[in-house]
Amino acid sequence: MGQVYHKSNRSAKQKSGNILARGINDYIIEKRTCVHGSAEALNVTAQQHESGATQTRELPKRYTIYEPMLLLGPNFSTQTPAWEALYSGLTTDEKHLLFSTIAKAFRNAGHKITHIAVNAPIQLSLDNDDANENVMRSPINLRPLYGDFGPDSLLHSHNSQPTQADFDAAFWVETLQPSGSTQVWAPRWTMFSRGNVSEKARVLGLAQWNPSPFPGLSVNELEHSIETVDVVDFYVGIGYFAFPYLKRNVRRLFGWEINGWSVEGLRKGCERNGVGCEVVRVPDNANELEQRSVVEHVIDVLRKQPDVSCIAFWGDNLFAASILSQVSAALKGDTPSLKVRHCNLGLLPTSRESWAGAMKVIDVVQGGWLHVHENAEIVGVEQKKQYVVDALAKLVRQEKGRSWQVWCEHTEMVKTYAPGVGHFVFDVRLWPAK
Repeated sequence: MGQVYHKSNRSAKQKSGNILARGINDYIIEKRTCVHGSAEALNVTAQQHESGATQTRELPKRYTIYEPMLLLGPNFSTQTPAWEALYSGLTTDEKHLLFSTIAKAFRNAGHKITHIAVNAPIQLSLDNDDANENVMRSPINLRPLYGDFGPDSLLHSHNSQPTQADFDAAFWVETLQPSGSTQVWAPRWTMFSRGNVSEKARVLGLAQWNPSPFPGLSVNELEHSIETVDVVDFYVGIGYFAFPYLKRNVRRLFGWEINGWSVEGLRKGCERNGVGCEVVRVPDNANELEQRSVVEHVIDVLRKQPDVSCIAFWGDNLFAASILSQVSAALKGDTPSLKVRHCNLGLLPTSRESWAGAMKVIDVVQGGWLHVHENAEIVGVEQKKQYVVDALAKLVRQEKGRSWQVWCEHTEMVKTYAPGVGHFVFDVRLWPAK
């Protein structure tokens, strides 16, 4: 399984120092005569290298491992002027040998590295064009350096949908999360964020990872067993929060995701975690007949496949309220039924466009909770909370009536998103006054 290592990893240092710097040193020493004299600029000598006393402060050291992939930091090639001068002077063949040597250094340290890439933050738009939104949150700036990440022909458009042949040809990675779940993704086409660990732990109720409460999963709050609860994740991705909910023994997780690569990662993750999963394709701009076909498919799965606890809708969550409402109406009184008590809204910088749909699918008898992920200025988080509550209250009362109440039970800061800006989750409860 993949693991995460940084330059502060003590066991790695004790064994061979920083492994990335060690691999670069190996290359410099072995190829000293063919790297244009830049080794001297880095103060690397064979004697220092062998003694373990090499001066590596000029070299890049930050990395993350998701075996068999090594991810280097965004500034890998420009870490320092001396390193940038050396790296920029390497030929294509020399760079290939450099990364081969780095991979060997990691393998010698016990890591099965076969692929190397430079990581980069997810852009909200394609080609720096704000009008060309990166709707699938594809990692368009990830740069493969070593190993086969999949055919270049698959890169024709980051907003187009893949085929089964594409899935079969792609390079897939998996990692074991602290929660005990395995997540799977294709690094060239799907983002992976390890920064959601605390929020996953909150859903799981793991106090040692996050002592903050996650409302709405106890018998007292639900007024019934959690095994009868359904959850809708409007931006399910590869299952960041789907698996924590399922590990809490909710009955079913209905996930919506527009990126086919993420849907396949979710399906593969379900397979690795022993979760029954059914992928349901929702056509773009689905008309009434196409929606009805999807509804009938879902009803058939719920009635005939009780072991399926994750239904992954591959399509726009714009159709979530309509399709799930039809499913609920058709199953009314049946054993499968529908009882949606939680909606996860995990899109940044805002999930505003899905609030109305999420509100509509919440159980009409008992209400439930919306977990609204938003970016907000840290000093202005209280104002942002009030904005979320007021906007949801207006939507709820328009749809369900003025007797419904709306209240934010908890505000959780997941991480810093940018200077002065945090990734927050607002746990908002909706319920009919009795």
